[in-house]
Parts: sequence; structure tokens; C-alpha cells
Amino acid sequence: MSELPKENKQIDNSIPVPEKLYEITGFVSKQEAEELIKKLVSLYPSNAYDIKIQGHFEPDMFSAIIPKGALKYLDEEKITNTVELKPNIQVDSFSPRLFRFMDENYIDEFLEIGTLFISSYKRCHNLENQNRKDKSEGKVSVVGTDGKNTLEIVIGVPDNSFLLCTSLSENNVFPNGEVYSACLEIVNLDGFIESITDALIKNGYQVDRLLYGACNYGQRLIINQKTNMDFQEIIPDKTNKTIDFERIFRAQNAIAGESMYFRKGLEKAYEHEYRIIWNINNCKEDHITIKVPEAIKYCQKKVY
Repeated sequence: MSELPKENKQIDNSIPVPEKLYEITGFVSKQEAEELIKKLVSLYPSNAYDIKIQGHFEPDMFSAIIPKGALKYLDEEKITNTVELKPNIQVDSFSPRLFRFMDENYIDEFLEIGTLFISSYKRCHNLENQNRKDKSEGKVSVVGTDGKNTLEIVIGVPDNSFLLCTSLSENNVFPNGEVYSACLEIVNLDGFIESITDALIKNGYQVDRLLYGACNYGQRLIINQKTNMDFQEIIPDKTNKTIDFERIFRAQNAIAGESMYFRKGLEKAYEHEYRIIWNINNCKEDHITIKVPEAIKYCQKKVY
């Protein structure tokens, strides 16, 4: 027996998009809002109609919620008092737990008296530990255009940039056979950052910028297709042929932005690094050692 041909029907699994809702404000009584809704339901039936109390007024005022299809039945006065009702969406941000790998004695010292070591970008270029050493740390190539001109430039973060490195990963096994027996787990990122920043300021450091976030791994090349800056600004002055380095600095920031602080090569992707950065104007050293006892309560020791 031959098989019957199957019908080629496409099943629509898409979720129907709900009709937009609008809010009409300014009703002095609930009855007034109900009367309008009753009229609109007869012209445009829907289950979406509702009444809200505008409780921030004294006495209370009311608003009517109506579907978009009912707008055409409103008079000009009501249209004036009508706004699109935005979805009531709860928005939350997530601060991850972070892990700082270092010798166990340094972890214990921090948890006892709050000692932290904050490094400059430059110091990272010459570290003996090959897993931590990065000769290109803080350096990127950027290509940008203002719509008429293209600018390619190799830049680095400012000399006054200091960072504290952590990881999003709990993995304690690093390349070249390096294994850590413990790490410092940061359980409250916001409190940790705030306490360190406060301690830096109280100790006389002139902090003028704070950045923090996860690193991006790839080519050390940042391509900004378009910037609002006119690159003609950085051409040397025709009268005295001098180069305005301040303009060059503005140009490189217009192209690279904050990306240059967080860009790393693919060979370092195993780090899963999340870094905290402070730009400090009055520190000439390549690192800062500071006691932050307030930060202890935001951390704990994780033993492997």
C-alpha cells in the first residue's frame, strides 16, 4: 500500500505580541474613569482596560488604562493626557563573586590587617612570574574615523593608572604547572571597591577616576568605525608647526575609550580577569601598598 502524502503545514510557534497599552491621567474620581472605560468597551472590546490610583496626589486622582485600538475613540482633550504605558519590568544588576590568587601568607595578612598590593600597568611589563607578566599590558592599536579621515595610532593607558587584578574563575591551576592552595574570595564587590577607594583618598592619594569590569580577550586592536571628534583638530598648527599633544590624547580616547584599560591578548584568556582600576595623579611609584581593614568583611579565604 502506498503511503499517503503528508500535508506540508507550517506551525506558527511565535508568541503573540500583546497590544500596547496607554494611560489616560487626570480623573478626579474613579467613577469618571469607569464611565469612559464603559464607553470605550462598547466601541472597542478588550480585557486590557483597567483603573489605577495616582496616589501621589492629594486627594487621590485616577487614571484609565486602555488598549491602543481604543485611542481613535478619544476626544482631543483626553488624547492630550494620554501616554504610552511602559512595561513594569524589574531590573537587577549582578555583581559576581571574584577570586584573587596569591600566596597564602598574603591572604592571611590581608584577612588580619587588610594589607593590599595595587600595581601600576607598567609594573606588569616586567614581572618575573610568566603567568602574570604581560609586556603589552595596557597597550593597544586603535583605528578610527571621523567620517572623512582615518586615524591609526598605538596608545597605552595613562601612566597614573593602577589596577587590582581578580578572576571570575575559581580555577586554581595555572599554566606552567602553577597551582594555588588558596585564594581570596571577594563576596561583596561594591563594598570591597568602595572601601579601597575611601582608603586611598584618606591616605592622600588623588584619585580622579575609578573603572572596573571584565577584560576582553582578542587582538590588541580596537576598531571604532565612527567617532564624533574631528581629526583635523590634531593636525599641527600651520603657523608654528607645533604638535598639540593634548589634542592627540583626546583623539586616542575618543577612539579607544575605556576599552584600552580592559583589552588583553588571547594567550591570556585563561585568566578570566576582572580588574579594578584607579587613576591616581600624585603617585610616582610603580605600586601602592595600603592597609584597608574595612575591606576585610567583604572577603573570605577559599582553600582548595
